Amino acid sequence: MADTIDVPKNQRILEISRGPLWFVGAYEFYMKLHPNENSNLTYIYEEPHPEMQAKIVDTLPRYHYRSWKSLFELLTNRDKPFDDNYQLYITEKLPNGKYATHKVYRPMPTRSINNRSNK
Repeated sequence: MADTIDVPKNQRILEISRGPLWFVGAYEFYMKLHPNENSNLTYIYEEPHPEMQAKIVDTLPRYHYRSWKSLFELLTNRDKPFDDNYQLYITEKLPNGKYATHKVYRPMPTRSINNRSNK
């Protein structure tokens, strides 16, 4: 769940942005997965066709939500690389009590060398 509406700016762990085109958005978490990374953890979504756009709904979708701590543990598990084993969906809280869920991906995912060699 990404909520920048009810969370004070100084307590937010992410920034939500749109653009450069109307159908592209990004969720930038204020953290780096590894000390040698130069940029924050970012997930993006693309919705180039109207049928691919997330439905905007009036109630919180009934999904299995993870805490930030739980997600971070999955993201940093070296034995089971996240990008090789999971697909992430982010539900965003919108104004007026609405919600949208996007299937997201890392723009330049880090794939494990071991998993590639075993495939």
